[in-house]
Amino acid sequence: MSTLDESSRLLSVKKQEKEGNDMTPLRRRILFGTLLVLLLAGLSPAFRPHHAKSEPFPSDFLFGAATSAYQIEGAIESRGWTVWDTFVRQTPNRSNANVACDHYHRMKQDVTLMKDLNLQAYRFSISWSRILPSGTNKTIRQEGLDFYHQLIDELLEHNITPFVTLFHWDTPEGLEDRFGGWMDERTVQAFVEYARLAFATWGDRVKHWITINEPWTVAVNGYSTGIHAPGKQDATAPYRVAHNLLRAHALATRVYRMEFQTQQKGIIGMAHSGDFRYSAEDNSAAAERAMLFQFGWFVDPIVFGDYPQVMKERLGHRLPTITDDERLLFLSASTDFLGLNYYSSLVASTPEREANYSGYWADIHVDFASKPEWSQNFMGWSVVPDGLREMLLWIHKRYHGPTIYITENGSCEDEPNVNAGIQDEKRRWYVQEHLRACSEAIKEGVKLAGYFVWSLMDNFEWQFGYQRRFGINYVDFKTLGRTPKSSAVFYRDTIGARGRNLAVTTRSKSHRTLIESSRSSRQIPDRALIGYASHKLESVRNAISQGANVIMWSFVDFRASFHSPDSSTSPHRRFLNVKNVVPDTTLDLEAIKIFLRELDLEGHGHVLHMIAVGGWNGKHLDPLVSAKEWYEAFDTHLGDVFDGIDWDLEGNDDMKSIYNTFTFECLDKMGEISRMAHEGGYVVSMAPPQSYLDIHGSADFSRAVNLTDKTRPWHNDFTYFGRNVYAYLLQKYGAWIDLVSLQFYESYSRAAMSILEGGMTPAAYLVAFVEELAFTNCTFQVNFDQDPEANLTVTNVSLPLSKLVLGFANGWASNAGNKTLFVPSTEISSAWESLRAKDLLPRGMMFWIIDEEGTNGVNMSHDLGQILAEACGTSKC
Repeated sequence: MSTLDESSRLLSVKKQEKEGNDMTPLRRRILFGTLLVLLLAGLSPAFRPHHAKSEPFPSDFLFGAATSAYQIEGAIESRGWTVWDTFVRQTPNRSNANVACDHYHRMKQDVTLMKDLNLQAYRFSISWSRILPSGTNKTIRQEGLDFYHQLIDELLEHNITPFVTLFHWDTPEGLEDRFGGWMDERTVQAFVEYARLAFATWGDRVKHWITINEPWTVAVNGYSTGIHAPGKQDATAPYRVAHNLLRAHALATRVYRMEFQTQQKGIIGMAHSGDFRYSAEDNSAAAERAMLFQFGWFVDPIVFGDYPQVMKERLGHRLPTITDDERLLFLSASTDFLGLNYYSSLVASTPEREANYSGYWADIHVDFASKPEWSQNFMGWSVVPDGLREMLLWIHKRYHGPTIYITENGSCEDEPNVNAGIQDEKRRWYVQEHLRACSEAIKEGVKLAGYFVWSLMDNFEWQFGYQRRFGINYVDFKTLGRTPKSSAVFYRDTIGARGRNLAVTTRSKSHRTLIESSRSSRQIPDRALIGYASHKLESVRNAISQGANVIMWSFVDFRASFHSPDSSTSPHRRFLNVKNVVPDTTLDLEAIKIFLRELDLEGHGHVLHMIAVGGWNGKHLDPLVSAKEWYEAFDTHLGDVFDGIDWDLEGNDDMKSIYNTFTFECLDKMGEISRMAHEGGYVVSMAPPQSYLDIHGSADFSRAVNLTDKTRPWHNDFTYFGRNVYAYLLQKYGAWIDLVSLQFYESYSRAAMSILEGGMTPAAYLVAFVEELAFTNCTFQVNFDQDPEANLTVTNVSLPLSKLVLGFANGWASNAGNKTLFVPSTEISSAWESLRAKDLLPRGMMFWIIDEEGTNGVNMSHDLGQILAEACGTSKC
């Protein structure tokens, strides 16, 4: 078992086949012949599924990870001294990269880790001084050449595309001592000869070259502020250094084009810093100036042949003039792609007066600020995923649609030890949301060809030493062991799903609000989401043709047995054998997958597919004990076509028996599977036991619906069970549950009919009920009749309206003398308008339409439009 598999072992467990259940024929027909209509009128952008007809990423889009030689290789004895070796020994913590991650001696192990991550590409840099110890080609170290030979071959053997960066800040100290480093043209010429050696040595296998990483950072941090090596502080030096870096890129690119590209057929570019700058009110000029002083400084010359006009105006003679020969060089060498290193965004405004100091930050003449809703990572950088999308669109527009790679994107979090470090939810969310921003930019026309997360592993973070961690793999710098973090597991699964999981995972507006969407920002979509529940393929197709765009597949329960049939009958297919749900029925998973892909080709790729599990077949401990086994089967065999999971806990006394008998063990198992599913990119919904409708007698609610004593028999029968299950799950696992559907179904009929008979209309009852459910930070005393020692108090339980879905039965069925209440669509429409006026719209509503022959039900797969019109009236559901 690989390290990554061990880290995600909860996703890889043995499948078990469970015994049947006691579901009655009527309940079975209700569950499997119903129409589920999800009218998500309160759906906020934070939860809106991805409505794209195409895949989130092109088929040739590359997912990779990035590192740099100085930060991970170690083995200082096998390379020459660099400016960073000198510089870090002057920093307060005096840590160094002599060993770093010891990648030099653990290369094969690290490539295996990459393979386990499903990486398609790996961006790394060559240590200039490992090849040329003094920086020039007078001495070539064969041992260094051999190391990169082995690394490249190992990558290719594992089908990982190498992206090679020639210079990632580690200037050989010999060039700094002899020439003054990048201040001198002779360093430019040394770099060109080094590049020629690299092209000649590895170009037969390396097809993606990056000349220089973040020239802006080298120039500004190294020669203006002095916070990076070589630690210079000068008002003019950064512009001279930048000019030389541009010349180095252009000359090396010309060498590649003239001497190697025709035969080797590779591409070459440069990786640029690019943080987006939003405009403060009436300060658009400041934002544009900030963008041009960073990104435009290095890209304008190789695209347009000159520096941005605003830089020439503000800097005057301090900005080197691009000669005619250099303009021709820059334009002829140009670039095959633009690399973008994006981490953060800020708001830009123009200061009231010029700065009283000199240097780059005075020259730019911009004040920067964060927004209150933006959080900061451990580096203090604002976390703004949408800034990446804005940056990509800005580049696309200004530079006429170039090919772009995200050559770095990642986050630093406070992870003091391995136990805390591997649970990096903030970084996982960061990667998720920035990948989503990439997908959105692609759909807006940006030619984005790949994404490299920074970084493959924790490493030596320059002047911060080992005190800042960016890796998706945790590194213990004492033992040098690697441990995948939860972000690594998420990234692996995202690559495997080609980003399809991004379309259905919960999207929040900031790093700070990982799950919830605020009520004030809720938006009503123009088109409702309409769902249909069935296991009949043609019924599903009918429903979609009528406007359904959410399908709830209700043929799977916890006892579904995934198995390979006899090889003599079908050696290449896997079947889903559902016992005691649809008797004697075997559903061909391959046929379902083909059907769903046909829907995509027919233009229905936007449809969200979820599986309903549990329901009436939830009996005793079986479903919860087998939850992990079920999830593993679901993820392995259905994960490429299904987008969500619905925990349907609706049921009868069996569910009470489960909870009272096994207390928290069952719910913890279900909570754990919800977490795994959520982190795996699936929508997770929950339908609590019907008995949660017992809200009478809960003194901790801020308001109480005045249920009459006529409800007491029903209340006493389910006194604690429903509320306790719900309170416990929401408090402990609410972060992993995206939707909660409360169904006015059979229990509703028993409890509410007496109230309605007393003159209260269904609409009025629904409004009062939702008002009651909009609770925040409540406290519950959870009691267990059969296990008093398990009693406890749960605190800070909330049900935001952004998660609440109301479910209704729209038809009649007899069941043991009871009737499922028919709620007229006109009453629902009236309630919905009242809730809208009170700003209490839930996330949405569901219609369970009974589709059973011999009852008064309707076949909703043919009548969706009519039902929607009746339920919604003239409003936008």
